[in-house]
Amino acid sequence: MRNRLIQLVHVGKRELNLDEDVYRSVLKDVTGKSSCAKMTIKELEQVLEHFKTVGFTVKKKQAKNGKRYSPKTTPNTVGQVAKLRAVWISMHKQGIVRDGSEQALDSYITRMLQAKDSNLSYHAQFLSPQQAVKVLESLKKWQKRTQQGT
Repeated sequence: MRNRLIQLVHVGKRELNLDEDVYRSVLKDVTGKSSCAKMTIKELEQVLEHFKTVGFTVKKKQAKNGKRYSPKTTPNTVGQVAKLRAVWISMHKQGIVRDGSEQALDSYITRMLQAKDSNLSYHAQFLSPQQAVKVLESLKKWQKRTQQGT
């Protein structure tokens, strides 16, 4: 938490175009300290609030091109779905798949599993083990075909 607040203060300094002297002066005025390293969490929050009052806005990180990419693997995302994502990303790095995003994987999964008249949409994290195996096997066959040049 503390490191994140220090990061945000430094981003605020950059976004507000504060030179070093002005930045140190602001820190001293708001908290009585001239360095983030010496501040408590409460003091860092005060500096951040001050930056917000003068025009700094905190923005969430977004993926490039607005695409959604695979979430980080956690103990809950093991097994076939994790393998499925790994093969998809590997195929993207090999140039077999043009788009390595999670959205593109979901589109592929939907095409693989969708009945002809169905309007369902499938997502990797919600696949049953049987569905994940079916999609994984199709990806592995696709990868093998392209590597053999067939």
